[in-house]
Amino acid sequence: MRTTVFAAIALCVGCGETGEMSKATIAPWHMWGTQEIVDVTSAGASGRGQTLQLVKINYGRPETWRFFLYAQTLDGDANAGGSLIVSFPTTIGLGRSQVTAPLGVFNFVWPAAFPKTVKFASASLGPLVDDAQPTIPNLVETVVAEDIQVQAQVVLVAPAGKVAKVQVGAFFAPEGHVRPEWFKGGDYPGGENKGH
Repeated sequence: MRTTVFAAIALCVGCGETGEMSKATIAPWHMWGTQEIVDVTSAGASGRGQTLQLVKINYGRPETWRFFLYAQTLDGDANAGGSLIVSFPTTIGLGRSQVTAPLGVFNFVWPAAFPKTVKFASASLGPLVDDAQPTIPNLVETVVAEDIQVQAQVVLVAPAGKVAKVQVGAFFAPEGHVRPEWFKGGDYPGGENKGH
């Protein structure tokens, strides 16, 4: 179902004889973030989980992007203790190059009752850049790219068969959103100058 919806959007966004975005299509920034509810079942020690795509950006030119990631535990029956790991593998591309790295990882650990809590971040700790200085953090607050894809991977580590319901989300926005339309009298094809 999800693949079909993305394919239809990809075919329609930006189409039209004049190169203008049709009023009936979805504006491209509607693909810059979403939230989903995931039902994940523990496979015991195997660590299998659920993976889903949250963000797909094809911006067309390089930009610096800020982000907000979150995970919220909603319900579960793993009350004898366990952990839930939510990671956000992110593929960023610029020109003909791309790299995939975990932009954020949230680790929920509970000794007894399943927690109903939220974790969020607008920055992420990257890997050490200097092994001789392990106390200097590598704080990642922006990514530079023209193409971005973000997935959420949710793994429940608990006795086999236990379940958890988790809401995950990822949102991106350009740090400086200079639009070429500003220099053409402000005619925005997505209608964002009309306050919605």
